[in-house]
Amino acid sequence: MITQARKNLGPGPEGLAARGVPPGHRVGHFHQEGLQEHKLAPRRYDTIFVQWCLMHLTDDDAVHFLLRAAGALKDGGLIIVKENVGDASTNAIIVHHDDNTVTRSMVHWEELFEKAQVEVVEHDKQHEFDEELFPVYMWALKPKP
Repeated sequence: MITQARKNLGPGPEGLAARGVPPGHRVGHFHQEGLQEHKLAPRRYDTIFVQWCLMHLTDDDAVHFLLRAAGALKDGGLIIVKENVGDASTNAIIVHHDDNTVTRSMVHWEELFEKAQVEVVEHDKQHEFDEELFPVYMWALKPKP
């Protein structure tokens, strides 16, 4: 688990079992730093799950993180990205100054994935989500050959 905020690290690995996490289902490592700085070990992970994190990064930092994540996957591994999506018909970016995040359009996400040399295996919109909020999409990505 990677987070910049110490409070998001929660109880740490020794506390997960107390919360009912079965043996063998665990977070292996806890890192307090930003995704833009974190160095992922090569060919170590089956899955890298990135939820509502890339919205905090610049385009360049998001692309560089995805490139590093692709290099950290074992053969057949996937990167799962879950993020808000703005107007699907444009390439607009909405900047949210209140929390220093951005909401990218579907076109913009596709361009970032292309720059990061990852291929969309599948994507889907999250259903039964509050209509007043931005739509949320999930992508399964794999490194391009």
